[in-house]
Amino acid sequence: MLAADVMGGIGLVALAANLACLLLLSQRRADDINKRSAWLCSQNNVMANRGVLLAAGGVFVTSSAWPDIAIGLLIAAMFLTSALGVLREARRALQRS
Repeated sequence: MLAADVMGGIGLVALAANLACLLLLSQRRADDINKRSAWLCSQNNVMANRGVLLAAGGVFVTSSAWPDIAIGLLIAAMFLTSALGVLREARRALQRS
């Protein structure tokens, strides 16, 4: 199935790029809230890329869009949880200053 092939190919390229960013940011993630947020976003992107690859395999095996939809919902929940954590950290930082 062409859709699964495209998902997998783009997913691999994106995973490589996001892993490189994650490695570059990992040394500076504790410096401040902005660098921590960027690191968390990169970490989430790596997890999302892995999910896309899993979804591509599911789409290929089942010939259905449901694996993609399920992984998409999980990725959205992951990003929402991370965003709420960053907002809490930012609020604490504002209260300290």
